Amino acid sequence: MVWPLGWLQFRPSANGCIAEFRRRGEQVDPFPKHIHEYWKDRAMPDPKNFLLSRLWNAIGAFLLADGTVLYIGGAKDDGLHDMEEEIGMTKDEAGQEGKTMEPLDPCPNSLSRTITGNLVHSRGLSIDNCKEYGRQYVHPSRGLDRQRYRHKLGAMYMDDHILALLKDGLLVLRPDAFYFSPASILKDDLKEIYSHIEEQCENAVYVFPNLHKSRPLGDSEGASHVHQAMVLCNNLQNMRKKGELSVSVEGMRVLAKASNALKTVLSGSGRDIFWAMLYCPEFSRDVRRALKTTNVAGFAAARVRYADGTLNCSSLPGFCGRVTERPGLYRVPLVATGEYSGLQILAALANVFLRFYWLCLSWYTNVTWYDWTMPQSVIMCESLFVEVHAERIFRA
Repeated sequence: MVWPLGWLQFRPSANGCIAEFRRRGEQVDPFPKHIHEYWKDRAMPDPKNFLLSRLWNAIGAFLLADGTVLYIGGAKDDGLHDMEEEIGMTKDEAGQEGKTMEPLDPCPNSLSRTITGNLVHSRGLSIDNCKEYGRQYVHPSRGLDRQRYRHKLGAMYMDDHILALLKDGLLVLRPDAFYFSPASILKDDLKEIYSHIEEQCENAVYVFPNLHKSRPLGDSEGASHVHQAMVLCNNLQNMRKKGELSVSVEGMRVLAKASNALKTVLSGSGRDIFWAMLYCPEFSRDVRRALKTTNVAGFAAARVRYADGTLNCSSLPGFCGRVTERPGLYRVPLVATGEYSGLQILAALANVFLRFYWLCLSWYTNVTWYDWTMPQSVIMCESLFVEVHAERIFRA
């Protein structure tokens, strides 16, 4: 298997399994010295659940905050088979021509009755606390029951319950100092969920305009972290615009530290602003548009309020239709009622972009091929068996 760090192969031997590793050449670190200087002494995220999360991500599932698992499989075949994972169909091949819609429904035992389910057991995991869902691929001309599937994330349509689970999974998924290596179906879902962020990156030179002209965001450590995270986003976007987006191992640690440091500003219900950035594509676009004509420090000092399912940002500089051409009202579910600061909005926007770049740098996992194919030792035994019998037949 090929990893960002090198090439790894497992070989059988008389003494057990041997792992061979061939290291890749040294990667040039792209970050300026001042970025490393700021983040070098910052805390790394707690690694306690990252291994479990990565094992589930490689299967195509989300690990939730309470330890349960959310699995969203591919196309359903009588509720029993995950066609995409089992026979290698892509989402484009499974769907019809045009942009398909993907309604999600409960599909009990969909994971345990597929080849993918074997990966759970081979990794020492359990599906006892797994919430399993399947999807259909529906052509837009057929339409959907929008009373039943009230919410949309990427190409997926779902009810309130699934949305809450998916929100939990997206909040847990964050840079952990290593290259992200999900299953293909999970990576494709994440690409669609973050597609509005990708669209904003296509023509932008910087994520945060006029940052070099802004005053300090505040005296607190959190304000300093937000400012430096914004600088990091601009650096990454500049590399992406030039087609040079590449991060070394040490750079991955910087991404993890920056994303982790923003939790000081986004703790508690503050994470809901991050969620609003994912759920409502217009929100992040309007914030970035407003920042082009306003002072970042003044933006950070403003306050917004959420109540009755609506995030009211009309008090933010540059909103109220002057820049955004909208009244600054956003319908977003699953957000705690209360006030939020402009600093939290800037932190959430920086965190969304940091996670997007982390996803951009991910590698499809191919570890699954070791579980789907016959072990080398068995193949070697079969080959020896055939050779011995062929020799006997020839002699006869």
